[in-house]
Amino acid sequence: MRARGYRLRAARASDLETLVDHRHRMFLSIGGRAEERIAAHDRRYRRWLLARLRRGELVGQIAETRRGEAVGSGCIWYQPEQPRPENA
Repeated sequence: MRARGYRLRAARASDLETLVDHRHRMFLSIGGRAEERIAAHDRRYRRWLLARLRRGELVGQIAETRRGEAVGSGCIWYQPEQPRPENA
């Protein structure tokens, strides 16, 4: 998909560092957390993310410029949930 000079493509395991970096910077922008705490989270998130990407439980998109520079990303995590009265 293309829009105004950008294209979206499916994220791959090789995009792991980009996805982790974008999430890291998102938490920095939100504020309220020390960078050391976010960096510690990065290590846990990297393992968590890679496992789910490989199993197909999570899909990601990378927004790139025409030169291939990643300028944005996002992920959707498919969480199985059985119906119950609270979510009817």
